[in-house]
Amino acid sequence: FSFAPLGNLFHAAIFLSLSKNLYSLFLSLSKNLCSLHWLTHCSYHKQHSRQAASQTIQLVECL
Repeated sequence: FSFAPLGNLFHAAIFLSLSKNLYSLFLSLSKNLCSLHWLTHCSYHKQHSRQAASQTIQLVECL
């Protein structure tokens, strides 16, 4: 009787759980980065929307 397959299964389970955690972490991080990007993007457009009407249109598109 060999413990090798059991060990491989154990390693596979660890790898799967780690990759799942990393994937969810990556998803939440990218979502936060995206919202942060749009937040700065929108605030930038809000600051400069008073200068021209075209930037006000861009602000509306952003929101």
